[in-house]
Amino acid sequence: MVSFFRISTSYKYIFLLLLFLLIRLPVHWYFMPTLQAELSAIIVAKKLNEGAILYKEVWASISPALAVVYWFLYQFFEDNISAYQIIASLLVLWQALTFNQLLVNRRILQENTLIPALLYILLMNLFIDFYSLSAPLLANTFLLLAIKYIFLQLNEKRKNSTVFEIGVYLGIASLFYLPVILLVAVPILAFLIATSTPLRDYLIMFFSLLFTLFIVFLVFYVNGIEYHLYHSFFKSLFMFEFSWLVSWWQVFLLYLLSVFICVFLLFTPNKFNRYNNYQNRCSNVMFLWLFVSLAVPLLANNISPSSFMITIPALVFLLSHYFLDTKSKLLTELGFLMWAGSTFFLHYDFLYSLRQDFQHTPIIQANQLLVKSLTNPAITQNKRVLVIGDDLSYYQKASLATPYLDYNLSREHFENLDHYQTVVAVYENFRTDLPDVIIDQKQIMPQILEAVPLLAREYELLGASVKPRIYVKKFYQSKQQSSS
Repeated sequence: MVSFFRISTSYKYIFLLLLFLLIRLPVHWYFMPTLQAELSAIIVAKKLNEGAILYKEVWASISPALAVVYWFLYQFFEDNISAYQIIASLLVLWQALTFNQLLVNRRILQENTLIPALLYILLMNLFIDFYSLSAPLLANTFLLLAIKYIFLQLNEKRKNSTVFEIGVYLGIASLFYLPVILLVAVPILAFLIATSTPLRDYLIMFFSLLFTLFIVFLVFYVNGIEYHLYHSFFKSLFMFEFSWLVSWWQVFLLYLLSVFICVFLLFTPNKFNRYNNYQNRCSNVMFLWLFVSLAVPLLANNISPSSFMITIPALVFLLSHYFLDTKSKLLTELGFLMWAGSTFFLHYDFLYSLRQDFQHTPIIQANQLLVKSLTNPAITQNKRVLVIGDDLSYYQKASLATPYLDYNLSREHFENLDHYQTVVAVYENFRTDLPDVIIDQKQIMPQILEAVPLLAREYELLGASVKPRIYVKKFYQSKQQSSS
């Protein structure tokens, strides 16, 4: 396969597209589940389309740029998650072709090849959460543009400085996935080591990055909700608290061989002897990108395999060098097949178990990523629901009532009910948008009903032995009994 895609010709783009469809379509058709993150984004989009204000009237840790994208798409596709996943697939294809064209046009690779696009497509099918329209995926779009201008800045023959564009695109990417702001260290270190970039250019790059973030802050400030933006979005960058949705060692297994090859390439003597000075500079930048991007997800709240999606451009760049520079064609093809096979084994092992309803125990355990099937979906279907907990599955075919979507944010109210102002705020949030059904996964509802007696008149517990506890609005409970 490496030999076939090594030389770029027009008709090979068709085969590349067919390979992409061959990988993606069966997953979409047979296996593709709904992810918790996807459902959360759609809930936010639905709430925003009802007129709610982000972060003030819907408490979610979603990034503002991602919320805007889902808000816009929801007007066309509503709850059709397949539509969002198809858009994600189209975006992956565009990124693969764009990054390939960048490397070829800038003559960073010595051959006119399709290998980078091939590797990008394969790596962007690494695990099930790579198929969703996620914050890292959308951030990658602008990170690729930032990489383009970093390469331009490294070129000694450049006519103009590109530091302003680098800062802008890093800023936009940060509005989708805030931890990528750490990647500003890559151009700083690269320019310090390899160029004579003046101090003024570094200040311009910082200014353009911060100005991009400031524009969003200004929008919230004008509406008097700048604290909500800080509390729900910017504050997470300084908390240093994260949870692994998939065990760290399982995520490590997914990326192990790709990263190992890149590290092996780093310590290989005379690895880039046939490349010119500019190409070697670009290679060093991508080594920096790889190591910094591996640390970026540690600034996020939740870490999943797709959190490391921002490493893909560096992995593709370095793996392209590895497969293109291996002299023996037989070793190249065997090495590529071993890499591709081991890369996809864990993915398809998980998909197979998913297809078999987990009768086969997969190596990768990703239950926290998936939306679960409900035993009694009629309880919440077409109703306004509040889930006090982390499992958002109950929002399927339902609407969010009250602002309390993200439990980590909602704890500020639910765990401080001994404060009068908090009790008043909770009552107002319930009163303006009273839930029909409350799913209490954290056993917080008894304290709420005790603190706000007016709410206790509205709800009754649906079966004391049912777990999680379900509180139903008395109107709906009496209606269900009369209909039965």
